[in-house]
Amino acid sequence: MTRKIHFSKRRIIIAGAMIFLVAFLGYWFAPQKIISNPDLVVVPHVYYLDYEHEVKVEPHELATILSKYYCQRRVEIIGPFETKRVSYYIDLIYLNHGPIHIYLGDLNFMSRGNRYVDYNILEASKLQAEIEALIQRSSVSP
Repeated sequence: MTRKIHFSKRRIIIAGAMIFLVAFLGYWFAPQKIISNPDLVVVPHVYYLDYEHEVKVEPHELATILSKYYCQRRVEIIGPFETKRVSYYIDLIYLNHGPIHIYLGDLNFMSRGNRYVDYNILEASKLQAEIEALIQRSSVSP
């Protein structure tokens, strides 16, 4: 005895929409590199603790370190926060992508320019350790 499977158009449309939604969310929240091309980074500034102590580092070396790490889009935006929760603030311009602001410390996130999206920095403690080592190599203590 053979049995015919009867699909309605409605079920097919709902299944297609669900597959599209899952694929879109997978793409939207997939980890991505903080910087994919270190050669496109200009004017980086690294501030220590209170935003008043700027630390001089070699720009290309900082960009190379940042290019090894990933970030992942956050669902919510990190609103106003206390600056004492940030140990390092990195402000740079990524050509063709705009400004990037990186906050390391208790929060560990980044934002890209004026977009209303924040990103969690994955393996932020390792990134902070590499930046501290870079500062030590630059012979400038924070």
